[in-house]
Amino acid sequence: TMRWEADSPLRFSRPIRWLLALHGDNVMPLELNNLKSSDITYGHSLYGAPALRVKNAQDFLKALKKNKIMYDFNERKALIEKQLIKRSWHKNYQLLDEVSGLLEYPDFLEGNFMNKYLKLPKEVFIASMSKNQRIFPLEDKQGNLTNKFLAVLNGVIKNKKRTALHYQNVLDAKLKDALFFYDEDSKTAISKKAVLLKDMVFHKKLGSYQDKVERLKKLSSYFKEVFALTDKEYDDLLKAISLCKADLLTQMVGEFPSLQGVMGKYYAKAEGLDIEICEAIEEHYKPRFAEDSLPKTKLGACLAIMDKFDSVICHFKAGNQPKTGGDMYALRRQAIGIINIILDKNIHLSLSDVYDKVFDIAPCTADKNVLKKELMEFLKERLIGMIEAQYKPRHDLTDAVVASGFDDIYNFSLRLRALSNIIDENYFECARCVVERTNNITKSISNFKDNIDASLFEMQEERALFESYKNIKDKVSVLIKEKDFKAVTKIYGEALFTITNTFFDKVMVNVENQNLRNNRLKLLRDINQLYTKDIADLAKMERRTIE
Repeated sequence: TMRWEADSPLRFSRPIRWLLALHGDNVMPLELNNLKSSDITYGHSLYGAPALRVKNAQDFLKALKKNKIMYDFNERKALIEKQLIKRSWHKNYQLLDEVSGLLEYPDFLEGNFMNKYLKLPKEVFIASMSKNQRIFPLEDKQGNLTNKFLAVLNGVIKNKKRTALHYQNVLDAKLKDALFFYDEDSKTAISKKAVLLKDMVFHKKLGSYQDKVERLKKLSSYFKEVFALTDKEYDDLLKAISLCKADLLTQMVGEFPSLQGVMGKYYAKAEGLDIEICEAIEEHYKPRFAEDSLPKTKLGACLAIMDKFDSVICHFKAGNQPKTGGDMYALRRQAIGIINIILDKNIHLSLSDVYDKVFDIAPCTADKNVLKKELMEFLKERLIGMIEAQYKPRHDLTDAVVASGFDDIYNFSLRLRALSNIIDENYFECARCVVERTNNITKSISNFKDNIDASLFEMQEERALFESYKNIKDKVSVLIKEKDFKAVTKIYGEALFTITNTFFDKVMVNVENQNLRNNRLKLLRDINQLYTKDIADLAKMERRTIE
């Protein structure tokens, strides 16, 4: 936003030329920055911007279209996309949205550039065209990029040949620079560029990019186990770590920052490195934005998670947590990237363990336990938002599963999805009732007996409940390890529902005898914990009638 008059407090992205304000067919008397509203608007500037008197809303849209202004964004976008599809475009929906929002009346022209530039990596001229000129590269029938492009114009221009020549001249200059950068960068091996990372600052409190690389190397042994890497894969991972930031020192990435990682892959290929290393260098930045693809390779996913964990936790330790209105270091995006990769690759890891390892090697000082709570809350918010958007579970079920922990994100998602699929089953409601009743009577107690003493039982109902608990305890433990949460819920609900209700009907728990009272409370807490410790605290859910 900008201030267009020196003495005005109003800030806006463009100068405001006029105000049209109608209610029905009456002008609304409004004033903004010394401009008074009226029933006058104007047509497209390319056609003389004629003044148009507007009677009402319906007349407004007709008058604009008649004077070469397509008011509706989706209509403009559909028209542009139709022309792009007809010409076999290289799909770039982000650019399509941007272009559709920048013009009022689309028109099109085709142009081309010299074939010699096709030796460049395709990402280079895609980046050059989209960044510098907002034009679309075109493909052949096999999906290969050609030396042709499509430009979208704002209004119908008479002399399209001259305009096309202008586009081509600008593009030629940009691609000539890119080709020069590419050739110059290729003269020095990427491994030699990596040596200079010690002079490139990652963050003033967190050291250089070489410091970041060294932290990643220290984390690598832990992630070797998480991703079950072979010795060969681990060696490749270490090489990828050493080189993954080196292309930040290239001229090409200096000109096109969006190509970081991509150019590293090409330069590593040119150096003859294994394809697994090259792919990991590119993929470790993924996902870069909301619609971006996730890493496809194991090494790429491993390095991507390591890099993002290091950035998020180190920035938290440096006091750079996202504020309400901003996120300077894109930590929310990186946290979402971590979660997406974990879920995509079915990775079991402990957030707590990763936090401890990164915190211990990160620079700066902070209270470890306080920061851990803050980071976990930050990750939990991202996780719940993503899971609810993707699977749309009941909110109270999400709360119940979160209450039993989300330290293992993939395990959390398995539990939530499994319970979502059985939430309408009677045995699920039976399990929920057992958890709720045992929770209600034990939730306010912090100290329990170490073990249940069966010799203290006085009534048949408590002996029967204890036997039912013992009969399913080992089965439940095995099924939890096998992650068969449906079977756990069925066994737990069916085995304990009726007998728990009978227990509460017949047995007084809070008796005066302290030993007897504590023993009964311990039994109920163990029954509660058998399910809630590793699956979900169903006491947080709404009850329903069992059929």
